Amino acid sequence: VAGEGADRTYLVTLCEGKRHQVKCMVNAVSGGANRVVALHRSRVGGLVLDEAALPAGAWRLLTEEEVRRFDGAPTAAEERRGGTAAGAA
Repeated sequence: VAGEGADRTYLVTLCEGKRHQVKCMVNAVSGGANRVVALHRSRVGGLVLDEAALPAGAWRLLTEEEVRRFDGAPTAAEERRGGTAAGAA
């Protein structure tokens, strides 16, 4: 938590977020005194969202490696090691 009074910044890390979960958490810890003004998603799964490389509002196609990661298929590095993607059986 950073800031004072109504001007606070919270850093929240979720493994799995549900609808409005962050808003509910801020409401709970602040006793309703603070509300969420803006949210920033920095990562989706293993994909880091780099604003320097991709500005807000812009888009790009996923690489084959990124698609494989989301599909749960082994990545090229995992195949070289003979392993599987995390969570895959």
